Amino acid sequence: MTFNAVQNVDTLYETAYLALLANTFVHLMSLKDSTWKNDIIKLIYQTVMIVYGNNKSFLEFQKGFIEEPWMACNYSDR
Repeated sequence: MTFNAVQNVDTLYETAYLALLANTFVHLMSLKDSTWKNDIIKLIYQTVMIVYGNNKSFLEFQKGFIEEPWMACNYSDR
């Protein structure tokens, strides 16, 4: 996905990559339920865990989002 955005296979902009994945997820949520939709959501989740699964900041955000989802928008203010 990063290659599609920046046309450089050797570059990974983690923030931009996460934004692309998140935007794809948000779009999928607007579609009717289907096997295809669920498969893509699972692939997004797997990709996020591979790329960000060991990132302390991401794990803290994930934990906070699960415990207090309304705080996710104000995460940077914590």
